[in-house]
Amino acid sequence: MPAIRRSRSITALLLGLAATVAPLAHAQSSTLFTVTRLGNLGGSTAIQPTALNDSALVVGYGNSSSNSNYNAYAYSSSFASLGTLGGTQSRALGVNNTGTVVGWSNFSSGSSNYHAFASSGGTMTDLGTLGGTLSQANDINASGTIVGTAGTGTTTHGFRYANGVMTDLGTLIGATGVSYANAINSAGLVAGRSNASMTSDHAVIWSSGTILDLGTLSGPSGQSEAQGINDLGWVVGNSTYGAGNLSTRHAFLYANGAMTDLGSLGGSSWATDVNNAGQVVGYSYLANGSTMRPFFYDYSSGAMVDLSTVANFSGAGFNLAYGLGQVWDINEAGQIVGWGITNQFTYEAYLLTPLVAPTSLTSVPEPATYAALAGALALALVFVRRRTAKTNLA
Repeated sequence: MPAIRRSRSITALLLGLAATVAPLAHAQSSTLFTVTRLGNLGGSTAIQPTALNDSALVVGYGNSSSNSNYNAYAYSSSFASLGTLGGTQSRALGVNNTGTVVGWSNFSSGSSNYHAFASSGGTMTDLGTLGGTLSQANDINASGTIVGTAGTGTTTHGFRYANGVMTDLGTLIGATGVSYANAINSAGLVAGRSNASMTSDHAVIWSSGTILDLGTLSGPSGQSEAQGINDLGWVVGNSTYGAGNLSTRHAFLYANGAMTDLGSLGGSSWATDVNNAGQVVGYSYLANGSTMRPFFYDYSSGAMVDLSTVANFSGAGFNLAYGLGQVWDINEAGQIVGWGITNQFTYEAYLLTPLVAPTSLTSVPEPATYAALAGALALALVFVRRRTAKTNLA
């Protein structure tokens, strides 16, 4: 079964030293978001929102007391199952502003093989593979271009799907390498990860047949992955950090040709999405190494904030002692989706809505530096947008 993800925004993160970010995060205590409980699929034991569009259409997957299989859903005012490709399992991982949903589903009862799908108007379409038996769609942009990961028959490569054709995006080390395409922006730039060697994966951007290695926070032998990308070309994800440290991850922002460590809430952290206002979301462990919290990072303030300190989860019926899960997406209105455990010990999705709507950035700071990235990608202009799922497909 694949793991899941989603993406968008940032920049003045040159201030983002872990030693200063963490204190700022815990110092923040004013309310920035309202909390809306979305519920679950009916006595569900698990629910995972993975994406939302700018109309707050939420998609994800979950199960219920009457169906232990995980199925894709869409939520507007209530939960609606998206069905499957003929099997018993499905996951929704991305949605665009026209309401087209992408993800993966198995296509026969009991089958462990699954294919990427696009679902629109009640019809789920099988997108096929790159020659293997498995595929997964992770994101879709405004024009309907889909990105994901598919088996080639011998390995796993990221793909772009447009006009009915699935195209292999390749890897940093050739046909034998492995790559994953996790997010796409409005201009068609794709973010993900690829083998940089047989022992190291690096975050990458694909554009017009070119693949750019974004590096890591810990040198060439480190590990990194891009999870989200916005329309300014800013990329977020996670990376190992510090020489020789391969066990701890930190969220990063890649902008202006440089990868910046966003710090953490005390333990490892992962950035999952960024919007065009430079707002980043993700999740981090606290210093105890066992408690997870969703975070919010705004480039204008340069601080990582524990979302449980700026939204009244307790007042909405969530129990912080039981836990809050991962967040994967933020839209252009600054709304965030996630899940938590209630006082009744049920798993429920939630929607956070900012008290002050964000303003999209219209230009990228330090344009001369950013032009270096544009040149490396052989682009005149760079724009971007988002997501991820990691499964070894063959």
